[in-house]
Amino acid sequence: MAGIAAIFSGCDTRIEERPIEIAESRAIQSIEEGGSDPADWKLEGECVAMGPCQVQASAAGLPDEVLAIDRYTVKDSRASLNGTDRIREAAQAATDRGCFDNITTAEKLRSCIAAP
Repeated sequence: MAGIAAIFSGCDTRIEERPIEIAESRAIQSIEEGGSDPADWKLEGECVAMGPCQVQASAAGLPDEVLAIDRYTVKDSRASLNGTDRIREAAQAATDRGCFDNITTAEKLRSCIAAP
């Protein structure tokens, strides 16, 4: 019995995150870096195995209106952003301009975030 315990003692028993969880975690980091609260956002994404992933960010209050999309490559439990961090940019714009305050329509929200 001691021999079996010795064999398994060096094994990594952590449960690995699914690729979409890794990508969404990276998107949450982008929201926080933009100065926004992740609770104000709804994230939805998809991955093709352990590789390309896409995460869409919407306002929690208007979840059908996609405000930004980021693409990632997930490898070795890390998500690498492919291109511009549009989720961070949208989060920063929403925070800087107060876009989530009293916005009642998707069009007004889009306009607020896209304003120069």
